[in-house]
Amino acid sequence: MKRIPVLLTILSLICSVCTFSASALGIKNESTEINDDWAVYASGDVNGANGVDICDMVQLSLYLKGDGVKIIKTAADTDKNNKIEEADLNSLRTMLLAK
Repeated sequence: MKRIPVLLTILSLICSVCTFSASALGIKNESTEINDDWAVYASGDVNGANGVDICDMVQLSLYLKGDGVKIIKTAADTDKNNKIEEADLNSLRTMLLAK
């Protein structure tokens, strides 16, 4: 069980590099906790980076652990029950494995 936090830390660092690279290229990534009616995000696009990838899963995992990570709640609620919970993380994991 000690491997999971280490793996999450490594994946979080990889996501940080991806975010840095995107910002260096001028791609904006607003990872804020919003529920705007006008904003449309794909289900699972937790960080709002216009796609679902491992970074979304890491960000949602950290959010569920209570690490104070900001997410886009409408995209994180993959089962649309108005709750962000472990079931949403499992659904996101299934989405990624299906790719």
